[in-house]
Amino acid sequence: GAIDAETTLEQLVDAVRGEAVPEDRLVISIQGDGRELVAQELEEALSREVSKFGRLDFLTESTATVAVEALETARQMFAETSEGRSRTTELLTQGHIDEALQFLGPCTSTWQRAFDAVAQVLALTGLGLEDVEADGMPLTDMVESWTDQLRQMKEAFEGKDFVLIADLLEYEFGPTTDRWSVFIDSISEQTQENYAQVH
Repeated sequence: GAIDAETTLEQLVDAVRGEAVPEDRLVISIQGDGRELVAQELEEALSREVSKFGRLDFLTESTATVAVEALETARQMFAETSEGRSRTTELLTQGHIDEALQFLGPCTSTWQRAFDAVAQVLALTGLGLEDVEADGMPLTDMVESWTDQLRQMKEAFEGKDFVLIADLLEYEFGPTTDRWSVFIDSISEQTQENYAQVH
């Protein structure tokens, strides 16, 4: 639609995404009068009229690049839980439950954020769980296994079965978080290949 003095920044962003940005690119940043608009400032700016800005700049990046960077971040998140997972296991086997749980909380929230990042990349790139495979294992099986392990962990936690939690962390979550790295490689490769073929 037409842009006039009453058009809000949010309406302009929608128009730019829909009409001015090629399909294989994403708006990754908006600058208002030379300053990047972030967090609360961006949220407030979206309802302002574009005529209130002297200049607006939209920075874009290829979808493949954004996806690969997000996957690398997810890989790092899975890897950084290794020390916390090992420390939690060690403390649980020594009977230091309260101290162990202080390490476990950040691990589980980091796993969730990493998994969410992978899921968002799949949605962004249009790859389905059935489209990705690593070492002969479909991603659907990996997600099923991951979900089952999280369920077992929750049940063990609710039952205060700290021996089972230690075993799950040592023998299930360790190898699984390592496998995530292989799947992340596969998703990254497929994303790059798919975008290279199309563009």
